[in-house]
Amino acid sequence: MWFEELGPILTPVLAGLAAELKVQTLAIWILREDGRHFLEESPPSHGLFQAFADGIHAPPFGREEGFESAYIADPEDPADRELVLEAVHPHLQRPPIGFPRALPVGSELFRFLDPAHEPVGMVGPLEGMLPDGLAEGRPGWWAARLEGDGQIRGVIAFPIPETAEGDVPSRILLALESQSWRWDKLRAEAALARRTATLEAVQAVGNTITSQLEIHDVLQSVVEQATVLMRAKTASLMLVNSEGDQLVLESIYGASPDYLRNPSLDIATSLIGSVVRTGRPVVVRDVRTCQGYVRRELAKSEGLVSLLSVPIKWRESVIGALNVYSARRYRYNEDGVYLLSMLASQCAIAIQNARTVSQAKILEEQVHDLDKRSLVGELAAGVAHEIRNPLAVVKMLIDSWESRNDAEREDIEVITSQLHGINRCVSQLLEIARPQPVEFTPVDLRKQVTNILQLLRVRLRDQGTEVYLDLPENLPPLRADASRFRQMLMNILLNALNVMPQGGRIAVRARVMEPWDFSGLPGDLVVAPPDENLAEWSAGPAVMLSLSDTGGGLHAGDSREIFVPFRTHTSGGFGLGLSIVKRIVEDHQAGLKVHNKPGEGLEFELLFPGAGVSVS
Repeated sequence: MWFEELGPILTPVLAGLAAELKVQTLAIWILREDGRHFLEESPPSHGLFQAFADGIHAPPFGREEGFESAYIADPEDPADRELVLEAVHPHLQRPPIGFPRALPVGSELFRFLDPAHEPVGMVGPLEGMLPDGLAEGRPGWWAARLEGDGQIRGVIAFPIPETAEGDVPSRILLALESQSWRWDKLRAEAALARRTATLEAVQAVGNTITSQLEIHDVLQSVVEQATVLMRAKTASLMLVNSEGDQLVLESIYGASPDYLRNPSLDIATSLIGSVVRTGRPVVVRDVRTCQGYVRRELAKSEGLVSLLSVPIKWRESVIGALNVYSARRYRYNEDGVYLLSMLASQCAIAIQNARTVSQAKILEEQVHDLDKRSLVGELAAGVAHEIRNPLAVVKMLIDSWESRNDAEREDIEVITSQLHGINRCVSQLLEIARPQPVEFTPVDLRKQVTNILQLLRVRLRDQGTEVYLDLPENLPPLRADASRFRQMLMNILLNALNVMPQGGRIAVRARVMEPWDFSGLPGDLVVAPPDENLAEWSAGPAVMLSLSDTGGGLHAGDSREIFVPFRTHTSGGFGLGLSIVKRIVEDHQAGLKVHNKPGEGLEFELLFPGAGVSVS
């Protein structure tokens, strides 16, 4: 991940070795195991964990609980080993673009990676292993293993000189030993560079994601930053759903549309789900072959190889998982786990900030709604006083008129109709404005629906509207105010008839539902049952009632706007009927969602508790 181009970094070390060995040409190949080289491994006294513990920042888990605590899903999977040409002193700091830097497996130099093999020896021609003809005309080379701190770092090689004095292998070993301080200095510098880069990256990422206020923007920023920071091919962020049994894909970067068709994972059985279950990171060296990874074929088609998944924790709870995938075998170690965990910690804070802002907006809207209702209440009280009494007088006089001909009779009917309309508007205004007590009783849903449809039978017949009912006989009674429940049903059904003047189809369905499943229904949430009630609801049955029409739905805008007073999409209406529906649902502390299907119709989904449940 760090220092992809090592040639410029290794140049001073190679120059010192060449001077010590008194050779003109010196090539170096660095060992990479699953994509990692020795400069990516922290020396014992310069580890990132130690560096942060020494006053910079305390890591989320100690050294003894770092990478060692991560669950490695495929520990028996052997590492991919490569010997990669990094530089040839003094000719090349960087091999030419397109030159095959990795030696073929089985090359003579690979035998020096075996600890049982002699550390120094002669090898044959290296033609094809060095660019620009540097190996031509040189039939033999001395090669030596580079190692330190019990770790094999790579192999160096230089042409066999025409004349060589003394014991050459011993001279090479002495030169390597005398130059060991350069390697130690290089590792310390690399550790310091990683430490600095980590701090800068985490700070930059934190500034970026915590400055976002919308939850979608926060999550997208996190996966983008994770991809860049971890030099990954793909990053994804999954959050635990409200039921706590699924990880839902919330944001992804670097994947094809096929990946988006697999949005959820079961927490109890999936490998990434174990991150939530245990709170431990998970490492998979190769998801294409790991039996515990269930989407191996998808990984192959997406070009995903190694996986690192870390928990997103808020306080003591795991709320999700942050995952990065590499495009080639890569061995994530404690530094990588720590770095991604730091990002996940920043992510958790940003998520909570965004949720707090969202809740504040909801509260602000509720306060605005209350202010609006208060204003409407004052207006309605004035209207009731100033209009209703004169209306009654006018209506009494109109009723006493005797029409002398058909034209006058039609005029009187028009005036009477308009007076009824004005009176209805005033009544609806009062219905929204003034609080009404809710008298809870057991309500038979089937009976209520049947009675309402009986009252509407003439209009249903005249408009040619078909009604489909799916109301199981074993539905439990609801806990509701019967009178206001009927009014709610009537307003929704009248709205459906108003948007289908030429006829259509109304479907009324009901079923028993777990309260926690309501949030997973399609559509926009208009009224959410208070969270403190859901636990009590789960003690008894809850019923979901669905009323849908084929009136074409809404073609633009937020479907929740139809519940705003005076917002109407039908002619002849005041835009108050659905506002009353929302008010009744709120007074019942029930649930309401609306699912807009443009070109088809609207579906209203209501959740009411059973009659045996007491609401706080």
